[in-house]
Amino acid sequence: MAEPQNLLAARMQVARVARATHGADQTEINAARTSYATAKLDVAIRQTMRNSAKGAPLDDSQVAHLCGLLLAEAGVKYEALQLIEPVIRAAVVAAQGGEA
Repeated sequence: MAEPQNLLAARMQVARVARATHGADQTEINAARTSYATAKLDVAIRQTMRNSAKGAPLDDSQVAHLCGLLLAEAGVKYEALQLIEPVIRAAVVAAQGGEA
């Protein structure tokens, strides 16, 4: 399967920065790598939901888990995650037609 344009562009940016013999500092390299990682996650989530979860959307606890994982990887402290989780879960329940 061909890569979506944003994923392909992000991968090409990593390659361009990595090939640079001068002028590419670690900040630029890290920015290209994180942009590529974001594009990969975006594609993986969309493909998984489109192909594997047809008619079965993630429930509130599953969405809260994935959001918590991303936030924790970004350095958000456990105490803050505990405050955010109920809001995420309520938003999913409300979006799926339940009572929040």
